[in-house]
Amino acid sequence: MTQKNIPGSQSLRRAISILKIISNGQPNGIKLTEIAARNELHVATCHRLLRALSEEGLVLFTDATKTYRLGPELRRLGWCADQQSGLERTFNPVLERVAERTGDTVFLSVRSGMNAVCLARKQGAYPVRALVLDIGSIRPLGVGAGSVALCASLSDSLIDEILAHHETEYSRFNLQPSDVVELINRTRVQGYAVNDGRVIPEYTGVGVLVPTGVGDEKVSISVAAVNSRMSPDRQKEIVAEIRAACDALLGQPIGMVEEA
Repeated sequence: MTQKNIPGSQSLRRAISILKIISNGQPNGIKLTEIAARNELHVATCHRLLRALSEEGLVLFTDATKTYRLGPELRRLGWCADQQSGLERTFNPVLERVAERTGDTVFLSVRSGMNAVCLARKQGAYPVRALVLDIGSIRPLGVGAGSVALCASLSDSLIDEILAHHETEYSRFNLQPSDVVELINRTRVQGYAVNDGRVIPEYTGVGVLVPTGVGDEKVSISVAAVNSRMSPDRQKEIVAEIRAACDALLGQPIGMVEEA
C-alpha cells in the first residue's frame, strides 16, 4: 500500500505539511494565507487544521501579528525523540573532530520521509562560516550535499516519488528534478555527494552517508565552505576526514554509497 492509498490519511498529511511549512518560516511566525497557499489549501480548510493543531499545543497563534509558529508540545516531542535516538550525542565527537581538522562548518542530517532534517551543526575556526543550514531546518531530499547523500542510497522507485512530490518546490533552491537526478548519479559513482554552489552560489558542500549501526538507519555528515576552499582535491580530503573520524570514534568504517 503506497502512501497515497492509506485510507483516512489526507487530513493527517495536510496537518503534517502545515507543521513543516511553519518550521521553515520566519522566527516570528507565518501568516495563514501564506500557509494555505504553500500547502495548496483553501484558507478555511487550512484555518480549521491550524485550530486543531493549536488545541494540541503543536502550533501557537500570535494575535498581534496574526502569525503562527511551532508550539511547545513539539519541543517536548522533539526532546523525547532525541532521548530515544541519541543521534546527536553519538555523532557529536565526529562533528567536533571534523570541524577542528577542516576549519569549516559541519552538519549532521537525517532523513524524515521525503525530507532531510539538520540535527546538529559544528563550526570550524575559519572566519568565513558557511551557516547554510540551521539546526532543525527541513529541506527536500536532494537539496544540499547531506540531503543528496541520503537520497542517493534510496531505491530508484522511491526517488521517483520524491522527485514528483517536490517537483515545484525544487525551484525555490535553484534546482530542477533533472538536476537532482544528476547529483544522485554522480554521488553513486564517486561515493560521496557534492553540491557545487547550486543551492547557494557562494558555497560548496560535500556529504557522506553514514550508517548509525541501528538497523538500516543512516545519517549524513556534510561540510560546507566558500567555493575558494573547495577544490576537487580538498573535497576528497574532507571526505577522507569524515570517514576517518567515523572509523576512529565510532568504529564505523564508511564505504561507498550503495543503491537500495
